[in-house]
Amino acid sequence: MGYSRFIYPPLDVDIDGCSVTLVNIKRVEFLGKTRYIVSCKITCTINGKQYTTRIFPLDVLDNNDLINQLKKEVNLFKLFIYSGRVGEVVS
Repeated sequence: MGYSRFIYPPLDVDIDGCSVTLVNIKRVEFLGKTRYIVSCKITCTINGKQYTTRIFPLDVLDNNDLINQLKKEVNLFKLFIYSGRVGEVVS
């Protein structure tokens, strides 16, 4: 059996060159499974300009799922920045 790691927010994590702030983590039971609702925001500095998302929720199973979803969200946010669509809602 493994062990559980506890994360106490707020916590800043570096994902693909952007800072991700985990604002809140809530544990929920859904259909007999434990899931976590993580509120987070992304801050990226590109070409000397700083861009920040609104706080948004992610529904994750565990730490590995959280990291994978954060990588997807960071890449989506960078795509919005480079395409000039930064004013639109991310996820």
